[in-house]
Amino acid sequence: MKTFSLKPSLAVHYEDRPMRFIGKNVDHKLIFKDEYGETITFSTREFYSLFEARKITIDTNQPHLGVVPLVRNVAPDLMSHPESHSAEALRRKSYINALGTYQGKLPNNKTLNRLLPELAKKLEDKKGRLRQSQSDDGMQNTKTIASWL
Repeated sequence: MKTFSLKPSLAVHYEDRPMRFIGKNVDHKLIFKDEYGETITFSTREFYSLFEARKITIDTNQPHLGVVPLVRNVAPDLMSHPESHSAEALRRKSYINALGTYQGKLPNNKTLNRLLPELAKKLEDKKGRLRQSQSDDGMQNTKTIASWL
């Protein structure tokens, strides 16, 4: 379904005549002018009922309104975040990539507890090794890693 806004210079076709939306008059009726300068007014209700009946069609070529880009905003990347957040995201991504090498399901918590210190050494992650030495049972780390997935 295509959408449109009733903005001045909106190009429409009514009874095979190209028309341009001018604005609203004092009675809140919509004013359209055709290519010969003839003015036609519709109430808003009447305009939309004619549009639904496909007697009024919106011109795909809107020369006076400009081109609307398909993508207006660029997706945020690591450069749009603070450096500490970017570093933490990359650190987490390295763990996810390393655990992604397992075929099928991820290992259970017990196996993951044994793997995390080795994985932290392999990834040269000082922060991960610090957390491993501080936790007694390591369950917090496995739950944290699982929450990243």
